Amino acid sequence: MDRKFLIKLGITLSLLVYLGFKVDWHQINAAISHINLLPFAFSYLILLLCSIPLAMRLRILLQPTVLQFGLKRLIQVQFISQLYSLLLPSGIGISIARWYKITQNRLGRRVFVVITLIERAMLTLTLLLCTGIPLLLSKDEAIQSFRSSVLPIIFLLVFGCFFFFSFFLHPWVYEKFSLTVRWIQSKFSSGLLRRMLGIYEDCGLYVDKRHLLLKGFAHHLVFQALNFLRFYLVFVALGVDLPFITILWISGLVLLILSLPITIAGFGLRETGFAWVLALYGIDPERGVILGAMISLQVFLNIGIGAILNMFEK
Repeated sequence: MDRKFLIKLGITLSLLVYLGFKVDWHQINAAISHINLLPFAFSYLILLLCSIPLAMRLRILLQPTVLQFGLKRLIQVQFISQLYSLLLPSGIGISIARWYKITQNRLGRRVFVVITLIERAMLTLTLLLCTGIPLLLSKDEAIQSFRSSVLPIIFLLVFGCFFFFSFFLHPWVYEKFSLTVRWIQSKFSSGLLRRMLGIYEDCGLYVDKRHLLLKGFAHHLVFQALNFLRFYLVFVALGVDLPFITILWISGLVLLILSLPITIAGFGLRETGFAWVLALYGIDPERGVILGAMISLQVFLNIGIGAILNMFEK
């Protein structure tokens, strides 16, 4: 087995074992018995709907490339990739699986890396803003210390995202860096370096087609709005009484934590993240663990759909 996979599996199991010893199982059983299934079911239906704007975003970004697929196929790939990501690190697992399913490790591999970077930048930027802005406006005394320590990091990362998009939104920036790229290519012969510089050159596909980035980002915002509504309904199903704006930044922060590729499909990390953040409001960690487990259950349901689609894939 791959050594990196074993490390991530070890971290995942360690987090789950830690939570198993840390929580009060009587409280967990009591809280589970009071879960409202109706909003939880609606939240899963919204998760299913999320696959549509995600597929539409990808279809738009694929337009200037040789990789052309119908919307139905891209939705299928989205579900099947979640199946494969079960054995891959959280945060990047679905992206890796999608890269293989779309390119078959042949045509368009490099340009799909560019698309993946753009999608990750869109996701990171929206999560940072949806976490940072509510925290900035919050007057809650319970989180002031946490707020003052995390906000500088968030806004530094927001600046990094805007800097990344400046390559596409301002052709002058791209052209200036292109001169540096060509100079590096003329001085060094490393194969890995050439591939990395080639990825930068492929970014030029979107410099002249900035409208595709804006259209893709619009679909991304639809996905993100649906995803946060889904999280809100899971909170409601569990009976965690917090304002929507608080749920917004908590969900955004946990999703940012899940972008760290240190566990398998986010299991363990998701539950630990919610338990830790909810503790800032004096909410029992057991509720955070259940919240994470409910969302993990939805991920498993999607993986099940991916497994069925994979069985019948031609």
